[in-house]
Amino acid sequence: ESKLIEDVRNHRIDAGMVIPEDFGEKVFYGSSNLTIYVYAGDVQREQLVNGMLSRFIDILNSRISKYKIEYSLKYIPPDIGVDLDLIRNVLYGIAKPVNASVHEVKPKSIASRGGLIGWYTFGAIGMVMLYTGFDIGSIMIIRERDLGTLNRILSSPVSFTEILLGKTIGGVLILCLSAFVSVLVGLAFGAEIYWNPLNILDWLLILDIILTAIFTIGVGLIISLFAKSSSSASGVSVVLGLILSFITGIWLPKWMLPKWMQVLADYFPATWGIEVIRRIVIFRVEYVEVLPDIFKLFIVAIATYLIGAYIYNRVARRYAEE
Repeated sequence: ESKLIEDVRNHRIDAGMVIPEDFGEKVFYGSSNLTIYVYAGDVQREQLVNGMLSRFIDILNSRISKYKIEYSLKYIPPDIGVDLDLIRNVLYGIAKPVNASVHEVKPKSIASRGGLIGWYTFGAIGMVMLYTGFDIGSIMIIRERDLGTLNRILSSPVSFTEILLGKTIGGVLILCLSAFVSVLVGLAFGAEIYWNPLNILDWLLILDIILTAIFTIGVGLIISLFAKSSSSASGVSVVLGLILSFITGIWLPKWMLPKWMQVLADYFPATWGIEVIRRIVIFRVEYVEVLPDIFKLFIVAIATYLIGAYIYNRVARRYAEE
């Protein structure tokens, strides 16, 4: 048993079962115990293994109970005046009072290969929003300084705010175009993606993408406060995007994450954006069901962008004084 525990702990095997020597005898005359060890270092694999083992034990119990009942009925004389079928049903009811059948009901949009590709296509859009959005915002002002064009821009009659708005609009267009290209690539691989211009719900999808883009650009502007160069700003953006991608539902569904990461995901605005996209395109919910999340995303995106705009003006003035 100690060797088994060591192998499971070192992940040489996913799980192991300790069967006592007198297991068969105890099961035949009563009941027996099994000890199961499952590797818990991988949450997803642990859940899968637990499910498989639970199903195995359930089937084993059912078959043993059936065998014991049928074996016992052989020793009941047929002429005792009691219906054997009634006794059989009572004993089966004691052994397994509830018989449940589970049927998977998948949304039509992901019940096929094309639907699954569509699901991951919108995950790719989430990656674009995080990585590219953070990067666009973080290098808005630093890149101009590194290229030596900042003084030329500052000498023009336009204000910092006008420059920021122009760059922001350009950044949002780049992100929307990237999302569009991601959809085209997904369609090329057979993704099933539907968009109806006559449906108000599908227009909320575009609004959601724009708000998510504004939020990520705002976060990028905040990153620029701590960056010394465009390369360091891009590096921080990539690392932060990679870390946050795990709580946005891009790599794994939220329910597979550890509890503390699920809490972060519930309060991370980019998660709201990706969830809204999938609920609209995949689950085809009513628009009233996504309005609360879009409203929350709108408030947080604007607030984050305003904070980033303040930081942008502060950094720009600091560079202008150098």
